[in-house]
Amino acid sequence: MGAVKMKFNKPLLLILSVLFTSMYSQQSLSETLAVTGATIHTSSSKGVVTNGTLLIENGKIKALGQSIRIPSKAERIDATGKHITAGIIYPASQIGLFDLPGNPTADVQSAKGSDLNAAYRIDYAFNHNAIAIAENRRHGVTRAITVPTSSGKLFHGSGVVIKLSGDYNTILEQGPMKASLKGIGNRNIAWERLYRIMGEVKYFEENQSAVKKGKDTTSFTLSDRNMRALFPIIQGDKPLLLEVNNAIELMQAIKFKQQYDIKLVITGAAEAWKVASELAKANIPVLINPQENRPVDFDKLGARYDNAALLDKAGVLFAFTYENGNQRAFLVRQSAGIAVAHGLPHESALKAITTNPAKIFNLSKVGELSKNKVADFVIWDGDPLEVTTNADAVFIEGQAYKLESRRTKLRDKYLSSYEKKSK
Repeated sequence: MGAVKMKFNKPLLLILSVLFTSMYSQQSLSETLAVTGATIHTSSSKGVVTNGTLLIENGKIKALGQSIRIPSKAERIDATGKHITAGIIYPASQIGLFDLPGNPTADVQSAKGSDLNAAYRIDYAFNHNAIAIAENRRHGVTRAITVPTSSGKLFHGSGVVIKLSGDYNTILEQGPMKASLKGIGNRNIAWERLYRIMGEVKYFEENQSAVKKGKDTTSFTLSDRNMRALFPIIQGDKPLLLEVNNAIELMQAIKFKQQYDIKLVITGAAEAWKVASELAKANIPVLINPQENRPVDFDKLGARYDNAALLDKAGVLFAFTYENGNQRAFLVRQSAGIAVAHGLPHESALKAITTNPAKIFNLSKVGELSKNKVADFVIWDGDPLEVTTNADAVFIEGQAYKLESRRTKLRDKYLSSYEKKSK
């Protein structure tokens, strides 16, 4: 049997071999880089630029268009026939929280066995060397919002915003507070508890001086530490990421948001299409999985493939997720492609994995390709939403990263052994 042969784009690989130095210490070609000849999906008001040039300087986008003057000092990448998009932003991942499911020492995705819930923070033990970081990065994911998850607790804790650089500066800032109504008795009790706790937090925040001095002896459901962790939610400084799926509870979520005037983001939202106009009017963004079309439980009886297309028509801001937000979060790109197959415009689908997550979580420096934005971008060897397309190059803050991970190293190790035996 002959050796397995793989075809690569040799000119681009030659350029990238100069770009890459090591897995965790990356260098760009120079302070100025020009990528020419590509179809650039800007995910901005500029739309799609054909035969375009992307000019990068000091980690930011200096210029973009068809007639860009390229400085003589700039290094060049000829990307003719390629596509360029902003880096993928995954909006509700578990990247960096665990590599080995079931290993309690390596799993920090929840506060099991702890009295912490709202006050739980994942940044203390976030694993910047997690296998999922390099694996998702080589498939075009450059940033993510990583959140804890815990069954049986109303509040799961605070997430973080990360860049998939794999170094000690991976965590950029604190992220949203995650909450879920599942596993807390019947759903009516869960909603009553959520309303009661948020009311208590608001009261505590307004009267904390009197409570601290003992002048106010009101008893509260949560501990002092957990109550204070919810202050940024009540004050509107941090979004609450609430898991809700059926239309009835989505309407309840709208009322909840209006009562407490908070930044609310809905995740799940399987039946969001039923109340799309109400969600748009209430300015509530949603995170959905376009591959979800089966009534796997009573909360998702109305799940359908064209959920995204209907939300888009109604003017709802949405971003895409995938069923596995850890090792395979990069398959959110496949989710976007499926949404296109069921009526969502191509560029709207691209925005749902780039621009929209940035807007939802206020990441103003990334998410689109436009002047002065941070240079997080991906060069693809074909249509970025085609399942057979691969990333040819991935840049984070203007730095190029090797397209390798633990998985590719194992592949190459055993492929090399196989090739030797087959000769």
